[in-house]
Amino acid sequence: MTAEYLDEVDKVIDANHFEPLSDTQVVEHKARLDMLEYVVETLNTLRESYTKELIVSGVKDEDMLREKLEKIRAQIENPKE
Repeated sequence: MTAEYLDEVDKVIDANHFEPLSDTQVVEHKARLDMLEYVVETLNTLRESYTKELIVSGVKDEDMLREKLEKIRAQIENPKE
């Protein structure tokens, strides 16, 4: 977090809305933030992997993916067509 970001956050946060954190709570919050960062990195890796699999399978962009999904949906809804 940059100092500028924290300055902007300070302008928005109502200090009376939050209780001050104890040292233990600060450590807990930091651990939770670290865990969330790990989860986000994991999800981004999964997204990137799925995107690569689509590209390797011939789906080059969102329009192509949308068309392919529409064809699949149509086949499911009307299997004899």
